[in-house]
Amino acid sequence: MLFLNNRSFNVNLGDKYNIVYGAKDEFILVGPRGNIVIPGHVIAFSHNNEYVIIYQKPIGEMCDCDPVCFINTHNSTQDSSFFACKKAFQKSTTFQYWIVKKTPELLYGPFSHQEYANTLRKLNLPNFTLNPLADSPFYGDYSSLIESLNS
Repeated sequence: MLFLNNRSFNVNLGDKYNIVYGAKDEFILVGPRGNIVIPGHVIAFSHNNEYVIIYQKPIGEMCDCDPVCFINTHNSTQDSSFFACKKAFQKSTTFQYWIVKKTPELLYGPFSHQEYANTLRKLNLPNFTLNPLADSPFYGDYSSLIESLNS
């Protein structure tokens, strides 16, 4: 498991693909042109010379994690949105997989577990062992979940 100890965190996945700690306190996958390929929150990954596999708990669809949406919905301050986002994130049961072909860049997903397994077979890819990322108490520790997915 990789632990975050500062904001300069970076996992080099080859071919200029990196998992970095983004501005919104989340792990993101960044591509060769510095573009965000997979937004937060990445909780596990795997890779080889041709592919990157991402296991994600998406933040983007949670209103309480978007300060503008939170303020408009709850008629509250942005400071309160941090705690609401944390609660919404921890309650969410949405997880999804992404498959990224490095060259040429092709993005497959998001997938449920079954869709991911079917796509691996269609692309004639092996099962990948996921490596969990653990960062701040905000997001929690998903190492036991990842361990069960790898079994």
